[in-house]
Parts: sequence; C-alpha cells; structure tokens
Amino acid sequence: MRRLIATILVFICALCVFAQNSNMQKIYGTTCDEYKAIKSLYISQGHSLPSTSGPWSADELYKMLQVLDVNSLSTAEKATFDTVLASITKDPKTKVGRINFNLNGHLNFELYAHTNTDGYERTTVQGVKEKAFQGMNGWVYSPTEQKNFANLELETFAYDNFYANFQLDLANSWHAGKNYSKEMGYKNFHTSILAFKNMEFEMGLFDGNWPYRSFLSIGGDGWNVQLGRDRISWGNGETGNLVISDNMPWHNFVKATTYSQHFKYSFLTSFFPHALDYWDGGSWNGYYNHYEEIHGTRMYIAHRVEGRFFKDRLTISATEGLMYMSEDNTIDIRALNPMNFNHNNYISHNSNSTLTFEVDWAITKGLNLYGQYIFDEAAFPGIEPVPSPTKRTTPPANGLIVGAKLSHPVKNGMLLTSAEFAMTDPYLYLRDSGFSAPYGIDYVVAIRDWSTSVTDVTYNEYFLGYTYGGDALVGQIKSNWTRSDLRLSAEGSFLFMAHGTHDAWTKWTHVGGTQEDYDANHASPTNKHTSENIKYTNAQTVRNSVEFTSIVGLKATYYFSPKRVLTLQANYIDIRNYKNEGGINEADLQFVVSYTLQF
Repeated sequence: MRRLIATILVFICALCVFAQNSNMQKIYGTTCDEYKAIKSLYISQGHSLPSTSGPWSADELYKMLQVLDVNSLSTAEKATFDTVLASITKDPKTKVGRINFNLNGHLNFELYAHTNTDGYERTTVQGVKEKAFQGMNGWVYSPTEQKNFANLELETFAYDNFYANFQLDLANSWHAGKNYSKEMGYKNFHTSILAFKNMEFEMGLFDGNWPYRSFLSIGGDGWNVQLGRDRISWGNGETGNLVISDNMPWHNFVKATTYSQHFKYSFLTSFFPHALDYWDGGSWNGYYNHYEEIHGTRMYIAHRVEGRFFKDRLTISATEGLMYMSEDNTIDIRALNPMNFNHNNYISHNSNSTLTFEVDWAITKGLNLYGQYIFDEAAFPGIEPVPSPTKRTTPPANGLIVGAKLSHPVKNGMLLTSAEFAMTDPYLYLRDSGFSAPYGIDYVVAIRDWSTSVTDVTYNEYFLGYTYGGDALVGQIKSNWTRSDLRLSAEGSFLFMAHGTHDAWTKWTHVGGTQEDYDANHASPTNKHTSENIKYTNAQTVRNSVEFTSIVGLKATYYFSPKRVLTLQANYIDIRNYKNEGGINEADLQFVVSYTLQF
C-alpha cells in the first residue's frame, strides 16, 4: 500500500511540473450543477439538449455555453450563464511556480430516518434474509447520492492538457452485520458518521472501496480522454437511460471523445468482474465470495455518435453497445475497433450487442420533446420467427422512453419541469446461458465490495442500462427550481411504476408455444414468473402479481457559502404486491438531513 501511494504521488508531482493556467481538462461529474444549469438554458432558449453523454470536461461545457446568444438571455438566464462560466473557468487555488493544484476536503454529516423497520422479509438462495426498505436499494436516497463521511481530493492541473483527480474517502461500509443483519434501515435512524452507521459505535464499519472517484484526464481543444474511476450517464432520461444509467457508484473505464458545436463521437470501454467470480460450481453466489483471486474478462464496449441539426433544434444520437465476456481472458480485437459495427462480429459465445437511438427536439423556446429506443433482441423480418401462442422462440427484448422537458426563468432562477414514460420488455438486458456457461452474457453487472463488517467480498449487481431493468412501466413528473447563482434549489417529484415478476436474476428462456406461456412472458408487466430465478428459489411459486410502486418526493439544497451546504429530502413510498407477491403491501416515510462542510 505504501509503494502504491508513493507511486501515485510521484506520478502526480511529475505532471505538476508542466502546469499552466489555461487548462480546461477538469472533469465535471454526471450530477454537477453546471451541466444542469446549461441544460435549462438550452431548453429555455429553444435549443435541443446539449450532449447527454457525461461526464464532461470544462472545455466541452465551455463550448456548450458558446452556442447560447448571451444578448437574448433574460436577467435570470444571464445570471445563471455568468455563474456557470465563472465556475468552469476558475483558476486553481494554489500555484507554486509552475505547479497548479486544488486540495479540497469535505466533512459530510448525514442523518437518515425512516418509519418501517419491520417490513416484509424474503430469503435468497444463500439463506440471506432481506427486508423491505433495508439495504442499499431500499432507499430513494440511493448509495450514489449518499455522501461519505470524509473526503480528501487532490486536483492537479498539468501543462494545458493534463488533469488528475485523486480522492481519499472515509466511509461506513455498504453492508453490515453477520449474514447482512445490520443493513442500512434496520433501525429507524442511521448516520454517515464514521463507525456510527447504526447509531451505535462499531469500529468494524469501515468501507475499504475508496477511491470512489479518481482518474486521469488528457485533452485539448475539442477532444478528451478520461482513464480511471467515475460515474457515467449516457442518455436524456430522467428516471434512467436505456444505454447507461447513473445508478452505479462508479465505472472503471477508458473513454475518448471528440466534439464540436454540431457533432460528438465517444468510444468507451468499461470493465467489470466476470460472472465466474460470483458463481460457485454453476450456481449464483453473490454473497461471501473469496477475493484472493479473480477470473475471466468482462467489459462493456460502446461507441456513440451525437449530431445536431436544423439550426441546433434537433439532436439525434446512436449508440452501439457490446457486452464482451471471456472465461480464459482472450479478447477478440475486432470488438475494440472504434469504427466497427459489432453486430456483425458473429461471436455470440462471447458477446451480446444492443443498438440504441435517442432524439431530442426543441419544439419551441422552453419546450423539448425527447425519446430513446433500444433494440436488444428483435426478430429479423423474414428470417427469425416471432413468438406466438403456437410458436415457441426467442422473446423480444426492447425498451422505450418518451418525455417532455419545459424550462423558463422564474423570478431570479430557472424552473425545469419534466414528464416521462418508460416501457421495458420482460427479457430486456437478459440473455440465454449460451453453450457451456450456466450464466448468460447479460447487462447485469457487478461491483466488488469489501468491508471489515462482512466476511469476504460481496458482489453488488446493477442493471447497466435502465435503472429499474426490464418488465416495467414507469411514469414520472418532476419539477426543479434553481436560483441563478446555483446556491438554492427546490424539487418535487411523483413516480408511479408497475413492475412485473422478472428481475435481474430471472433466467432467460424461450417464450410462446401455449397461450399461458405467451401471455405470461411476452408483454410488460408480467404477473407470473414462469422461468427459474437464480437468486430467489421460490419465485415461480410466490410471484403471482404485478407490483405497483408510488413515490412522492421533496428535496431542497441551500449553500450558506461555497463551503457549507445543507440538503433536506423527504419521500413517501407505497408498494402494493411487494416483490410481486399478491396482498403484501408495504409503505415507508424516509427522511434525509445532510450538512457538508468544506475545508
């Protein structure tokens, strides 16, 4: 560990020697206030959305601002424009000769409270008991939003073309307790304060997964390459994206982009643990896995093109994604060709391809319509049969998002309102097990989690694409007002979801052949789990209903100063037929108070 830290420090110091003042390669994350403000300005001024593939460099955000006609902005819009411009062109804090850097520190005090600590319980294959509203995914205020107790960040600006970010985090572990018995939410109150996660002192609650965000950025005028660990979001959706949603704590990736006012091209490779690491003897075993040795290669490879047309009023994007897996670590170089059409590789034993189209249309000033469509599995006309009550074959697996965004100045700020609907097929992101492996080449990926509170390593799994996965109908209305200086924001939202019986652990199967099979598996949301489930052995028996979820949310953030931030959030969640078991109804009130002190 000492040698690793020393090597990193030497590398950063070497970059510092070339430091200059015109470096615009700082990377702004997928949830940054600067991009949100630019997005509001684009809509209110009659432009289609700026690039929806983040994170973004300061240079790219600066070029987004250049598209706007400053003279046509209202007073509130002009103030927002000036705030964003000042933020992305701000000089580093410390300059020692030719060395430019920022050393930032944060202390985050968060209190989590909820009312339902005795929710319905279900059991996994390994005998782990999971309760409603407990654990990482039981909270609306998700792990990607929760702030670590302490964070130390070193930003280095080297020459005009290099930016390095390294962060040290001190946080409570994601999981806790023997057999996961002390997950977040098992008590009414929890906290981010180190070793006091469960409002009781326990030194073993230490998270050993840092850094959460750390990378090298290399770029220039109109191009950038980012290498390291960060969050990714590709798409214009509010409830999630069909390509890559911002629902994972991080990706380990390499991303290259080139962009101008009318065009952007991105090439991405993101790396994940192979399924061999959390499958034991042919069975899924995402809990209590040994971490001394890893096996196989798994990576997501994608290229994306974004084009702007008709005087910046229409944006069309196309993304081809490829999930590549190899048990013996072999790599087909064709899959790494950034200009290839990977659907034509014909390596189904090792890969699973998707094709996604995205559109954003500025109808008029203040109103944009947008949509996404993903092809994961579709019958080719005249060649592949379509499932029917008499024909049993490959199920369709596609998804759709449509919505509208409205933005206009209100008093001394910007009001952004969205209405969105999403539909995903039951087998979207899933895949058959192939010819030898018991697992499929699917779009359910894992992040390795180590903590002192739980034995060995846990593999936490996520849909790479849409947040809620397949077999879902989702509708959401959300409205956010942000003051022009970005110091105050307030948000209200309502989400309704009808989710069928399929989840990330549903085993892929052919559908059709009988009327019952066809109806149960073909259309979302399903009310019968007819195939096997690798995590919940009783799914075929107990899942007999559509789950209906309603979430009402309020959130407010206020910056007392750039170094002191207060966030308040409240959510009411009502779930009918919890986990698709008829007659099981659960509800919860969740509250978050967050105070950040920067030094």
